[in-house]
Amino acid sequence: MNYFSLSVVSLALVFVACDDGNSATQADEASPSLETEGVAKTCIELPACDAMVKSDVSTWHFVRKDAFGDDAEYTYKADGRNLIVTIKDAHGSTDTKTYSMYNMESEVGVEMAYSAAKATCRDGGGNDRKTKVCS
Repeated sequence: MNYFSLSVVSLALVFVACDDGNSATQADEASPSLETEGVAKTCIELPACDAMVKSDVSTWHFVRKDAFGDDAEYTYKADGRNLIVTIKDAHGSTDTKTYSMYNMESEVGVEMAYSAAKATCRDGGGNDRKTKVCS
């Protein structure tokens, strides 16, 4: 059995395992979200702040307005216990700050950091922009 046939069989098994009553129809129709590797993906656009996933700091990335009304890009990263925030302003300058107060190795610390990041995003109009999320 070649790789493509195995992928199709695996994909068919996924549809059967996740039967929602329409699986046979979905499996028979061509899907624009099918990847060449045979993995089905569903992508949607969400407001940027709402697209952030608490358990995945790499999704904590957004553009919001700064105090002068210019775009500022925020990127978050966890490094052990520390939360690192990099802000790139409209002129291309970057400022990076490290916060140890959140303790990114604890569930409570991640919750607090996530809440702060989401509030920062929303307060600057970050939800005015959309982010594509695929699963």
